[in-house]
Amino acid sequence: MVYFVGLDVSVKTTSVCVVDDGGKVILEQKVSTDPADIIAILTSLGVSFGRIGIEAGPLSQWLVSALTVANLPVICAETRHMKALLTAQQISKTDRSDARGIAQMMRVGLFKPVHVKTLVAQEQRMLLDMVRGDLVCRRLMTAPGVGAVVALTYRATVDQPQRFVHSRAVGAHVGLTPKRYQSGEIDYDGGVSKCGDALLRTMLYEAAHSLLICSRKWSWLKAWGVRVAQRRGMRRAIVAVARRLAVVLHRMWVDGSEFRWRKDSAAVPAVA
Repeated sequence: MVYFVGLDVSVKTTSVCVVDDGGKVILEQKVSTDPADIIAILTSLGVSFGRIGIEAGPLSQWLVSALTVANLPVICAETRHMKALLTAQQISKTDRSDARGIAQMMRVGLFKPVHVKTLVAQEQRMLLDMVRGDLVCRRLMTAPGVGAVVALTYRATVDQPQRFVHSRAVGAHVGLTPKRYQSGEIDYDGGVSKCGDALLRTMLYEAAHSLLICSRKWSWLKAWGVRVAQRRGMRRAIVAVARRLAVVLHRMWVDGSEFRWRKDSAAVPAVA
């Protein structure tokens, strides 16, 4: 026989209701809102569960993750849909009646499941929300091609902009300046050095690619990159724009200014 569970969760306690596949209540109990306690009471029954229902809420991600790890078939149900069904079938509302109603919904399949984000996704989302409230990142994001991930990577890698005496040193720091070979009469520039932080170098390359290829709004930086592409090809132009973008972002950070789209109004640092 398969059993179904309803969990009515509050901050301190959770009402647990277990019903069989005929709708008969097998267990009703209130436990502390702790994954270990909920898992313990369910596994102590020694039965097979079809569905375990929980209403979407502030604690659902925490509980769903723990029950999933314990190999329990937990489902997070959409809040408004569940509340409407509970209100329709209840004379009086209590935690016990809510748990019983959720269990019956799980039994008959009357629910709308919602996706619960993993802990990794939650942490990543938290980082993006941090960018929104960070003044430096918001300033860097005024530059074309620079989004939240690029801005946060640049901020975390550079860390303290004053450690670079000249803005152009940032390009060399992330390995975007050409290597030079000189011996006797031989003197030429090779590919970029690829020294320094590889993640930031990749992010700046992606930002430069977006600026040149995807951005529809023209700026002095895109116009400069297009001219480089006409002379030396698009691939080298993207690297050149990535290097110059690294320099411009540093100057913006130091000056406390936003990106200036017109060259005649932009304080454009020289690039080696």
